[in-house]
Amino acid sequence: MGQSPPAGRCNLKLRFKAAGIFFKNGTDGLHGPGETNLMQSSELIRQLSEQPLVRDLSVEAAQAVLALRYCILCRRSERDPMPELERRWGNILAARRYRLVVEAIGHVWPEPFAVAPPCCPRVSFDEALLAAMVGAATRRDRVQFDWLTAEMLGSDAREMLFVALENFIRARAPGRV
Repeated sequence: MGQSPPAGRCNLKLRFKAAGIFFKNGTDGLHGPGETNLMQSSELIRQLSEQPLVRDLSVEAAQAVLALRYCILCRRSERDPMPELERRWGNILAARRYRLVVEAIGHVWPEPFAVAPPCCPRVSFDEALLAAMVGAATRRDRVQFDWLTAEMLGSDAREMLFVALENFIRARAPGRV
């Protein structure tokens, strides 16, 4: 009869599964009896903290992240981002509304918004949150939006940011304002 795994290992395995933590090989990182095949802690930390690539985001989210990076660069160099935003989205209304999104973020965010350099292929944690917020606003999923932002933004701040994102998304859609 096989040896049963130590009780602590079973609890850890269940906690990984409950948290939805699975690794690239489809396992929970714990294999067979004993501790010999445990994933190295540095590998676990890397996988849990690894940020997504810009190219893996939805088109809308990637464009929003890259446009935000551009707006930050323009602000630092005292340049107007509007011509590039208008070119990016093909209309001035979308450009203006995105600029309002950036202003809303600057107004409600509880700390400086972390923006990766323009050439960085990975998104910062704040940019990943922006991408998820854009996705929720695109789907008009206010519940998801609130779930994403409730711990750091009050209800008025969430409302202002959600409305700004919705207005931007409507301005980008053909035939809608």
